[in-house]
Amino acid sequence: MQDTTAAGVLERHLFRPYFEYVEAVGFVLFRDLDTHWAGQNVWGALADVRDLKIILLDRRNRLERLVSLKKSLCDHVWYVGREDKRLRPHVELSVPLHELVVFIDRDLVNRAQFCDQFHGHDILPITYEELLATPEVVHARLLKFLGVSAAMLQSGTGKKEKAPVSAVVNNIDQLKSELSGTKYESYI
Repeated sequence: MQDTTAAGVLERHLFRPYFEYVEAVGFVLFRDLDTHWAGQNVWGALADVRDLKIILLDRRNRLERLVSLKKSLCDHVWYVGREDKRLRPHVELSVPLHELVVFIDRDLVNRAQFCDQFHGHDILPITYEELLATPEVVHARLLKFLGVSAAMLQSGTGKKEKAPVSAVVNNIDQLKSELSGTKYESYI
């Protein structure tokens, strides 16, 4: 019987032997989705890997994150390749204020719990916004953080939503108005 513990999965798929020219290996886990493997908390197993370096990719604009999540739940498209040219229908959403506030609160708590659990690890926080605005600068930070040779990094993924959030959320002005002056204002 194969080892299906979280530690076994990590050992088999991540910490296996690689060619000598491979300087770093990575994987993606969503903080609030990928919590258990084979009935075990994967975060506990990962926290035990003391030399694990973490790139914490985050989106400052939580409204955009919520819209992206809602659209992906509808169209079941979670990954878009860099060369993906398929035309996707324009979707317009109305986001209730209460739903946005609950989403922001839950996301901030989730992020704080993650950071607390991995406080002893090397963590490089990066936002989608800075990655899109200055990819070369972010790539240089990534290479330095990982301690790997300078190389030409090329993303294999594309941006799924090309329309600005203001073109998707039909009540964005109302949300901005109602959140103006609150602790949530900086997240939209």
